[in-house]
Amino acid sequence: MNATELTDTLQGVTGVDVTPRADGTLWITTDGRDDHGNPIPPLVLDPATVLRARLGRGPLGVHAELTVGTAEPEIRQIIVASGDLVFEPAPQPDLFGTALPIHVNGAPPLVSWTETTRHLARPTLGNGSNLDRAAARILLGASFVCGAERAGIVLPTEIVDTLEDHLEQYDRM
Repeated sequence: MNATELTDTLQGVTGVDVTPRADGTLWITTDGRDDHGNPIPPLVLDPATVLRARLGRGPLGVHAELTVGTAEPEIRQIIVASGDLVFEPAPQPDLFGTALPIHVNGAPPLVSWTETTRHLARPTLGNGSNLDRAAARILLGASFVCGAERAGIVLPTEIVDTLEDHLEQYDRM
């Protein structure tokens, strides 16, 4: 898809701003904030990788539904909504450098950025925590963050730091 077509589609969503960059990518921002008052981070997309872009309607009003990728299994769905970004969690976060694949079962097919930050803000271990449940929460959080990065969301430092803290807890289990 060319940049002009993609920009025209995205500008049909209230509160979305699209800025072309020198490298040909588009810097896409929304006017939304997460539960902690932080702005939703930008999404960076190469228009050449967008296979389809169309407007849809959902609970938050008009949104843009994007199909992005160059070939299977890299094709993914991204929704740019008024005030949020929605993406596919990574089904197998590659964080542990192990030959054994770690699959995250039961993850939702799509997750929003605000849901990701809400999930990461919850404590993983507490007094009397179930270690299996805590490990599952950490892996699900990793799945969300890896999915966001894979979608092209520019990860804020505090999110990366939080995920690293969770992974350190996982290593100590």
